[in-house]
Amino acid sequence: MTEKSLQRDGGEGGFIGVFIQRPILASVISLIVILAGLAAMLGIEVRELPDVDQPVVSIRADYPGATPDSMDAEVTS
Repeated sequence: MTEKSLQRDGGEGGFIGVFIQRPILASVISLIVILAGLAAMLGIEVRELPDVDQPVVSIRADYPGATPDSMDAEVTS
């Protein structure tokens, strides 16, 4: 069998054979898929996630007459 008859019969060519024979077509289709994915990703709004403030912890301790070093040691221990 000749090469052309195998391709017509779907023997060796097939779907993948088209991309092997036409690498520019494969590159263009890949580029279109990438651009469509980027457009979809940038166009979709995130409505399911609420706006949440970051948690803040503040500590207040009163030690009359204490120095900053002793306050630091007492609070961290």
